[in-house]
Amino acid sequence: MGTDLSKLSLSELKKLSANVDKAIASAEAKQRKDARAAVQKVAKEYGVSVDELLADEKPKPKRKGKPKAKKVSSKPKYRNPDDKAQTWTGKGRRPRWYLDAIEAGKSEADLLV
Repeated sequence: MGTDLSKLSLSELKKLSANVDKAIASAEAKQRKDARAAVQKVAKEYGVSVDELLADEKPKPKRKGKPKAKKVSSKPKYRNPDDKAQTWTGKGRRPRWYLDAIEAGKSEADLLV
């Protein structure tokens, strides 16, 4: 394989590339065909079909250990009086609107749902 590619024109290189791609695809198809024939031959020797062999494959085992607990979302406990869409369950970090309302003089009871 001593072909000097530097002496080929661009169109010749593109044609060569297309021919190489076709040759690769053809070789891969032949390899798959040969492999399929070999598998079918071995399966036939054992008296089973390839489909039966593949159907016998066991599914992957499920994850061991404790099942994950389902998330339970808490009901909102507080609501922003300026924007009714903003709520807070009372758990976790206090939202900015809650802190602003408390600083503005509202009580916690004023913000209850």
